[in-house]
Amino acid sequence: MDGTSEKHRAVVDAPRDGRSAGGDAPVVGPTQWGCEEPRMVERAKLDADVTKKKRRGGTRGGWRERFVERETVGSEHQDRSHRKQEAPVAPKTSHFPGSGQLRGCNRAAGHPSRSEEPEELLRYVVQFEWPFGPKQVHLRQSKGGLINAVLESWYPASMEEMAVILEDDVEVSPFFFLWILGKQFKGSSSVDPRFVGISLYTPRVGELKLPRPRYNFTSLLLENDDVERKVFRFQLPCSWGALYFAQFWMELRDYVSVRLREGGEAGRFVIPGSRSRGWSDSWKKFAIELFWSKGYYLVYPNLPKQSSFSTNHLEVGKHIGGSSKTHLPIDYTVPLVADASVLSSTLMWSSKTRLESLPLLDIFGSPYRNWNHTRDMLLSGIVPESKLHTASCTEKMRSKLCQRYNWDIHERVQGTDKFTVVLSHFWKPERAKILVELVTHYARSTLVEKVFVVWHNVAAPCPTATTVMATPIKFVRQTCDSLNNRFLVDMQITTEAVFIVDDDIQVHLQDLAMLFASWQQYSSHVVGFFPRWFQPLSSSRGLYVQKMHKLDHDLGYSFMLTKAMMVQSRYLFEYRCGLGVPMHPIVDLHTNAEDLAFNLMMRKLLGWIPAMFVQPEWPVLDYGTYVAGGLHKRSKIHDAARSHCLNQFMAILGLTSWDLCCVGKVIEGQREWPTYSFKQKSFKEIVAYVYNPCKDVNSTSQCRFVPQESLDEVVGSNILQI
Repeated sequence: MDGTSEKHRAVVDAPRDGRSAGGDAPVVGPTQWGCEEPRMVERAKLDADVTKKKRRGGTRGGWRERFVERETVGSEHQDRSHRKQEAPVAPKTSHFPGSGQLRGCNRAAGHPSRSEEPEELLRYVVQFEWPFGPKQVHLRQSKGGLINAVLESWYPASMEEMAVILEDDVEVSPFFFLWILGKQFKGSSSVDPRFVGISLYTPRVGELKLPRPRYNFTSLLLENDDVERKVFRFQLPCSWGALYFAQFWMELRDYVSVRLREGGEAGRFVIPGSRSRGWSDSWKKFAIELFWSKGYYLVYPNLPKQSSFSTNHLEVGKHIGGSSKTHLPIDYTVPLVADASVLSSTLMWSSKTRLESLPLLDIFGSPYRNWNHTRDMLLSGIVPESKLHTASCTEKMRSKLCQRYNWDIHERVQGTDKFTVVLSHFWKPERAKILVELVTHYARSTLVEKVFVVWHNVAAPCPTATTVMATPIKFVRQTCDSLNNRFLVDMQITTEAVFIVDDDIQVHLQDLAMLFASWQQYSSHVVGFFPRWFQPLSSSRGLYVQKMHKLDHDLGYSFMLTKAMMVQSRYLFEYRCGLGVPMHPIVDLHTNAEDLAFNLMMRKLLGWIPAMFVQPEWPVLDYGTYVAGGLHKRSKIHDAARSHCLNQFMAILGLTSWDLCCVGKVIEGQREWPTYSFKQKSFKEIVAYVYNPCKDVNSTSQCRFVPQESLDEVVGSNILQI
């Protein structure tokens, strides 16, 4: 083996921290590796990585400074070693405009006792000329399995790095790099953190359901968007040629380490309707879990006949058998783009095009509905109001939910810089206008990760997912109607903070930002805008009190209503599947007091009253006073029923009246650059009415936060992060 140049180096040991590029591993010349460590040839399974790096000089549109391309030329399966001469051809002859250096990685694997020509394979990899920059060769001591082989093929040196991941039976178009560059101008993850990469490949069939659906993306996108799109967003990772950003790749590596703890999968992760859970030795399965739960997506090309910038040759391997009848070339081997005019005429989007304007498909290939269509459907009353035949919630239903849910995994994918809105809604035509107003309103905040609409009316068809100003809107239809369902347990809630709100309550975005900042200070509390009181009657009994002047004490409040409150998502799981379960039948029997049950559960868990009242700067708009269908209007003895339920909850949890009294402090936020400062004061100082009853979303100014002409100024405030 010759050619001992500066850019041909062999690393004879895998770095201890799992990195496959760089690090502190010992470096020797390629003619020395057999003599330096003979065990590497005699006993080890060999995995050689060739690394090529290209730094682009001058970035555009915030594009990352460093591009990393990883190209596999061999595999751990010896019958693929014949492809060593084939895979590099397209990248080597591809068009790489600009100056700088490109780093890439080729990996070849073998074992002397099984491979007929391991040294020849390694010699080819080491001597392979890469004209775009320096090259490094890395040798692993042993095979680590397909998952590790892929995930350890790239360890980003910085969060500005990115990589194209290719399998060893993937071929790329000569124009694949131009396709990636064409997406740079608006394609930055700073625009949308859910944007984690760019696919080179357009699939013809889906893999997550059986029978496998065939895709026709052109007609699918036309049905939803009425515009022919050559580029779209797809919440599905691609293993047959895709660029990934460093931040996502590092998150994926960390997530997989949790899922494969101690050599086995850590618990369960069920994506309803997906068969990916049964895939073995698959890194893509874990990427799908992250894409589904966190809403990540790749940008995909959409050309005639699924012409793509990469294709798969379906070589026999771990997931494709020698006589496979489920993987046919007609379904997976697509034509490669061979004409550069395609890029200029159809794919290079305008500099004014934004990611959120592109159509979005979920992991199954179903489109997120255009919000205008969904809004018009709701306002026109197409969703019918049927005679209610409400299905009763059973223990079997609850048990099925809790078995499907895994908190240990869920908490690993949760973020702390945003929050999720869970809006509880029972469909009625007269409430449609308010629902549309509130969904649009809350989606406007950049602090909101997603909006979930809990669809309680099991008799009414539920709208499909949509987006509003790039914020995903999920309508979650319930299998039974219960107020307990408002404490939504869902693996797609990927924030630690959850804002629970009624479908007739509108909180100003400034106050919503302040509530979130308050919660970050008091994250174990239930923070909100609607406190309620408790009047002890004896050590084991008391009254629920809605208005403070009816108390015979001034010690403070005891509960925070679910009309508008923020909590940790873990407590939603505790209520639905833990300490809150014994109280569910009482809530269902009376269709009442789920908020009191939640407050008492928190009191039992924490050992102190969790309610924390945050004084809003703006009046909270309350449409429930005038709009039909509010639960508090169903009975003239609403408060008496709540007191009855409250006493039952106290008995179940073993709480006394003295455990529920009282919180005498209030949190008042003050805006200070770049966030808020808080001070506590006595509840006795609060004299202002904190909410306005509103008749209609289009009514007079007291039911509007700001004049329309000043809305852009409020929404665009950097200080408030609205």
